[in-house]
Amino acid sequence: MRAPNAHVPVWRDILVTCRPLYPAIAVGLPIVVLNRLAGMVLPASTKFLVDDILTQHRLYLLYWFLAVTISASLVQAASTYALGWFVERAQEQFMANMRAKVQAHVMSLPLMFHDSHKTGALVSAIINDVQGFARVFSSGVTEVGGALTGAIVAYVILAWINPLLATAGIAVILLHTFLSQGALRRAERLHMVHAQARADVLGRLSESLSGVRVVKAYAAEPQENSTFAAGVDRLRVTYLKAMLTTQRLRAISVATAGAGTALIIGAGALKVASGSLTIGGLMTFSSILFLLIAPISQLASLAPEVSEALSGARRTLALLANPPEAASERRTKKMPHILGRVEFDHVMFSYRAGQPILHDVSFSAEPGTVTALVGRSGAGKSTVAALIASLYSPVCGRVIVDEYDLGSITFESYRRQLGIVLQETFLFDGSIIENVAFSRPGISRAKVIQACQLARVDEFAAHLPEKYDAVVGERGVLLSGGQRQRIAIARALIADPRILILDEPTFGLDAYSEEIVYEALMSLMHGRTTFVIAHDLARIRHADQILVMEDGRIVERGSHDDLIRNGHIYKAMLIRSTGVARSTAAYSVECSSQQTSA
Repeated sequence: MRAPNAHVPVWRDILVTCRPLYPAIAVGLPIVVLNRLAGMVLPASTKFLVDDILTQHRLYLLYWFLAVTISASLVQAASTYALGWFVERAQEQFMANMRAKVQAHVMSLPLMFHDSHKTGALVSAIINDVQGFARVFSSGVTEVGGALTGAIVAYVILAWINPLLATAGIAVILLHTFLSQGALRRAERLHMVHAQARADVLGRLSESLSGVRVVKAYAAEPQENSTFAAGVDRLRVTYLKAMLTTQRLRAISVATAGAGTALIIGAGALKVASGSLTIGGLMTFSSILFLLIAPISQLASLAPEVSEALSGARRTLALLANPPEAASERRTKKMPHILGRVEFDHVMFSYRAGQPILHDVSFSAEPGTVTALVGRSGAGKSTVAALIASLYSPVCGRVIVDEYDLGSITFESYRRQLGIVLQETFLFDGSIIENVAFSRPGISRAKVIQACQLARVDEFAAHLPEKYDAVVGERGVLLSGGQRQRIAIARALIADPRILILDEPTFGLDAYSEEIVYEALMSLMHGRTTFVIAHDLARIRHADQILVMEDGRIVERGSHDDLIRNGHIYKAMLIRSTGVARSTAAYSVECSSQQTSA
């Protein structure tokens, strides 16, 4: 995911986003003020202890001194606990809500967005980046707010003791601010680069783990290990650069604060020697001066955290700025219960500008009919199916369902009436029941089992120890390809779709599994407008119409018999597929004969 420009002002957007935290800030700031005031009692009372109690031997006042300072310490302890509990609770609730908001927004984004962004990077944005807002809030309330409160109170006390020395303390702070501006800006940029590198590494790691079977199948572990190691090394380099800048900032802070404090205390010592300042006054001044200049050190220590927090907040805001797929002003109509007539009206489509995938595609499919899409890989068959499912929108032309232009229909009202079975079935790491019921949350278990029986899921579920409650594993890895497809068919049955899309649902299955899956598909296709993408032309002989695609165009159309009589491309494809089927059958017979002879 591309990082937004580091120079784009985001404070206004951050303040708007953090609006739910305002009540917590309103309660937290008074607690911070109370905490800092209580913390000032002990150092401020040093002058009273030295000048009024010890020097003048008024030891009876020592009890009052102890009572006040111990009470102040207890108040400081209680307010510290209350502030920590209150702030943590508020920011954790805020982060939970923000993660849910960002996740919902990511899920609402068009498929084009997901095609161009790594899953791992999006996961990192949802889980990690939203912490930036909470960190800004936490640092702002408990650290910066507390430091400013302490600095104001400290300056009032210092000015009461000696206005000239107090002003010198302010001069030290201004000098540090001037010297550290460049390092702060550089630290923010470098932390943003580091965070982007971390998102890239997480994205690649997520891909490697998801595709571990492919990696192992090609013995590509060394290659993946090398890629990950390179990413981790880049992460190390970006982190070290950011930390070097941060250390430079801390060095400026230490030098400025240390030298400035030493000079001011030295000036105070001269005033003690001249009699214009008491020893107790100097001791109190020295203690309070530290609280005045403390924001310098706190700023340096907070720089990495605040910079990283701002980077995460920027990326989150950039992500939320992407318009959801339903944001189109045209999509205002709700699709009623559809009959299932589908028409493509001079449709053109491209995934990238200037690289069209479909060229002037036009056809119609009547309700309850079966339309088969055939052609070589890359001909545009799956793109047609995706447009029917309204996963993408045409660049030109219209996709019409029951006389409704899909470009004006809300996604949910239409997609609720669709059923899709793909060649690569995606199952969640849950039970068979949960995966089948996914298309209709809240549906009864009895109806789910009925759909499983129609889809022939019961044939293998009956042999599992947990039956329908058996966990299928991540992406269904604990099941065979045919078993996964039967669950997908049951899931489509539960949806009770009017339009059904079958994108090579038996590709890669053995003959036995393919036969079972096709029998289940027959139950699913009955009475529905069906679009089938098939590699086995023998399975589509009885389709009402066959569309032959080549280079994003429909080059032939008609029934199987029509295309055998008048077609050329389809006939050649059928001859090739029949020849392959015969060769495969002959090879199987030969192998069986050799095994029998043996």
